[in-house]
Amino acid sequence: FQINYTFTNPYVPLKKDCLVQTAVSFTSREDATQIKKLKTHLYMVLDVSGSMNRADKYPLLRQAIPELIQQMDDDDYLTIILFSNADDLVISKSIRQCRDQIPDLLKRIDSSGVMYGRSTLLTSALRTAIEEIKHFRKENPLFINRLYILTDGQLHDAEDCVRLNGPLRSLESDVASYGFGEDFELDALNRLMEGVPGNTVKHIFNTEDVKQTFSHIGNLAQRIVAGDAEFEFVFAPEVIAGDAFCYQPGTKYYGIVDPRSKTFHTKLPALERDRMYTFCFEGRLLQKGAQENQRVGTASLKFRAGGKSQAVSASISINRTEENWHLSRVSNETQQIFQVLDALRNKDSDVLLKSLRARLAIYSREGADPALVKVVVGAIAKLVAGYSLTEADNRDLLANKASQASGNIEDSLRNLAERWLLAGYPSAWITWLLRKSQELAISDLHSLLQNCSQPMEKEILIKVFREGDPMASFSEAEKAEFTKAIQS
Repeated sequence: FQINYTFTNPYVPLKKDCLVQTAVSFTSREDATQIKKLKTHLYMVLDVSGSMNRADKYPLLRQAIPELIQQMDDDDYLTIILFSNADDLVISKSIRQCRDQIPDLLKRIDSSGVMYGRSTLLTSALRTAIEEIKHFRKENPLFINRLYILTDGQLHDAEDCVRLNGPLRSLESDVASYGFGEDFELDALNRLMEGVPGNTVKHIFNTEDVKQTFSHIGNLAQRIVAGDAEFEFVFAPEVIAGDAFCYQPGTKYYGIVDPRSKTFHTKLPALERDRMYTFCFEGRLLQKGAQENQRVGTASLKFRAGGKSQAVSASISINRTEENWHLSRVSNETQQIFQVLDALRNKDSDVLLKSLRARLAIYSREGADPALVKVVVGAIAKLVAGYSLTEADNRDLLANKASQASGNIEDSLRNLAERWLLAGYPSAWITWLLRKSQELAISDLHSLLQNCSQPMEKEILIKVFREGDPMASFSEAEKAEFTKAIQS
């Protein structure tokens, strides 16, 4: 592995105190393909409560399990624990055995005594998974253990689940949770995962994506080349330590680094080949003792790979100057990362809006899933129009891969609001469209049109439903008339 770093401002003032923002990243070297992957044991805790008894849920989950198995090596292991009103450990075997028994495994799942139970009780299944991991680790200390949770609804034992946060933290295994469909309980999963290694809550909005998600999980297991990793960042003695964040994989705010030790430290149970890991830090440089090339801190990474312990470190320094043309330089990519992270510690709506705009810029630059870009644009449109984001909006923003809009009339209005936002149309127009979308959600199209207070409102709505976006053909006078109509 190798360590690199960037700054929001690569040059900072020499003759005054200044804030420094640095993003420290590490990834595998090109020769990491020669390192043998570590053996992995995946634990899948799967919701099979009554709400899963739908054509767009359990059958797709059932099809996803062979996809997971096919991606893994014969010497890896798989444990599947089902839960509803109780839990059922249906298999815990090597992939070689699972591969030979896929039809029997699926029949075993179909006939489980907990299938389609009336309750969604996760606590017992998590306790079973925790005990299984502890027991397996004693017998197989060199294996990498990863725990995945999938649920589609409201947890009926949410408070009991959250009490398992401590045991999950001490497990020192990566844990990820997936909300399946539209109705999963985001708050409970966030509280359960707080501070847990991995600390990932993702939304599978389109249930058909579960097969691709499980295939991806299996593929990730094939890229694990290091374990027992520890990352540390120590601020230089003359630097005032500030906040620490994780940017990828998964965003997290750690708070202020201890001012006495000036040391940030975190454990990473497993490291994957070709994956970027990025931690971000803020510190304050003082004018006193300033140097033209001043050390900010030291980053170090320890890990186990290729059957031995290894370590790599990097001294991080920044240039200080009084040249204005140097001081004006900004790394847009690093600045956008910190804007995204700022929303984790500051819940102000303006900060959230700036964070989403930065996220949109990053997605556009990296060629992210267009449907996921659309979700972010929709959230920006709502904030610009003066609305708050709902829990459903926040779930969609967690999407692993967003699904396309369903194409109904309510969606048409929201989609047009997003296009108007990107086109730079007045915020009053966007607010009006979103308001009409909300009115339509609690009434019908006829009532929506009848309740229009201005004739031009009705005319525009009819054109939207028939033509898509009528504004492209409107004259400036017609646009001014429309603005006046919706503000009256």
